[in-house]
Amino acid sequence: MNRDDAQGALQDIDSSRRRLADTVAQGYPPVRHAAFAAIMAGLVACGSVPLPWNLLMEAFLLLSMFMIYRWDLRRNGMFINGWRQGSTRRLTWICLVVTLALYLLGAWEMQVYHRPWAGLLGAVPAFIMAYGTSALWMRVYLRELRAGTSVA
Repeated sequence: MNRDDAQGALQDIDSSRRRLADTVAQGYPPVRHAAFAAIMAGLVACGSVPLPWNLLMEAFLLLSMFMIYRWDLRRNGMFINGWRQGSTRRLTWICLVVTLALYLLGAWEMQVYHRPWAGLLGAVPAFIMAYGTSALWMRVYLRELRAGTSVA
């Protein structure tokens, strides 16, 4: 392979990445981010729901995750895992840490002070945070895809 062949191959890769970015951008409408946010908010709310209802709620949330997976496959032909190398990893960590903190706070309020409303109230900021991080995650991911490979 000579230099021209290598540059041609890199340009083909860049073109494929841009086409993938266009496909992904069309396949993730705002309702997709809202579905993810609803699952994260539901996880936070689970901490303040008594047994056996929290187990039923968690089972429903797991089923919802599977439904989103199938939705992504049907719309885009692929599921993009949120746990990937690059700038998006930081956003994934933020989303996980905030969700876990809100869950633990709600569960603690329920167990110690018998305030089931606290976890349900915590679901509101969890939804807002998850929607925001999901939308931002997608923007960063698309920007990375469209940036392409540097050709010297």
